[in-house]
Amino acid sequence: MFYLRASIAKIPRWFARCQPSAIEGAGTGTGMGLTLHIRCTPEPWFRQARQQIAETLVLPHAPRLRSLTLLSTAVYAPYLTGPPAGIFPSLEVLHLADHEASVADARDVDAMTVFGELPKLRVYRHSSRLAGGHVSSMPVFIPWGQLEVLDLGGTWISLHTCWDVLFQCKRLMECTLQAVSCRCAPPRACTYLETHVVFPDLRHFEVTIHGPDDCTVLLGGMTAPKLEEFSYTADVWSHTAFMGLSNRSRLPYVLRTVSISGECTGGEAYEILQCHPRLVKAVFLKGAVFGGREMEEIGRGEVGKHVGVLYCGAEETGAAVSMLIARSMLGVEVAGERGRDRKSGGDWESGKDEKRGGVARLSRGAIRVPEVPTTNQLVELKRVQDAKPGEGWFALHVESRAPVF
Repeated sequence: MFYLRASIAKIPRWFARCQPSAIEGAGTGTGMGLTLHIRCTPEPWFRQARQQIAETLVLPHAPRLRSLTLLSTAVYAPYLTGPPAGIFPSLEVLHLADHEASVADARDVDAMTVFGELPKLRVYRHSSRLAGGHVSSMPVFIPWGQLEVLDLGGTWISLHTCWDVLFQCKRLMECTLQAVSCRCAPPRACTYLETHVVFPDLRHFEVTIHGPDDCTVLLGGMTAPKLEEFSYTADVWSHTAFMGLSNRSRLPYVLRTVSISGECTGGEAYEILQCHPRLVKAVFLKGAVFGGREMEEIGRGEVGKHVGVLYCGAEETGAAVSMLIARSMLGVEVAGERGRDRKSGGDWESGKDEKRGGVARLSRGAIRVPEVPTTNQLVELKRVQDAKPGEGWFALHVESRAPVF
């Protein structure tokens, strides 16, 4: 990987000095793979160098590029529209980004013929915020059907466009979407109300929705039998759509992590824990207030048996403290599974103690409560924290701000 902050005129000589054999083999496809990350800065000299960058850096080395990132893509569009398609035979990862671009800029990007054929592309990331609040459209040249990773988390597109794209991406393993409510009629080709699409290899699905719409449009037409990680952020939550996805996909013994930042009620959150016994991480950032009985069942491991990371709300401070203490004392000798937390970058852990029937120790837990805990409750909580120095955290939150997961 090369991050270049140098004079454009010096780049060809720099490449030749560092990778002479790769440069010689570029035309035959025998050269070493290359990753380019190009960012446009506002300096005048850089604006004048766009054509040089395209003609000196991108196009000559296109046959051996494995990964390409173009930040401020639209400024290069005039210089990447003339070359013929098929000059990126080895490109596997493509990231296109534009911020505060105009609708005309988006059309220019869509017209770039240079990306007409991408036979090996498997990862596509798109970041675009159009000026004036316009929603983005997706480039027509992307071979959606062969993608394994799709990341549109930095792009505002309509829910209809989301589904229109998903409909074509049946080989996905990871998918991140960010959509906005759109009052316009759905595209003619968008048949999400009548069509169910199976994603046989999808394991991670993360969606953020801005506006009054819920997840019914997306989840209502999906089946994902291998889904392990589900993350949802929106103002409106459709429990029916999620449970429909779970039942169609037979997720109760597959789903491992769930994170919902929507108005999910305590009863709905409890049903999710109850119906998915293999969950190791459950985060309910809004609503989801559990009563004393539910807290007791979680504390005894009757519900959420394998959960090692939990965040929810509690009606009773005492019940919340008792649950945290009970679950943090289980499974002290951990022999379980570890995973990577995508948002915080840290690890989560699901541990099992065979002597206690396989109930997982709560390695991280935070509960929202409606009142300030008593001194005795805080003393009990501190005793648990002191007993396991450096192993996660246990906390009560009397305000709405949640810890980072």
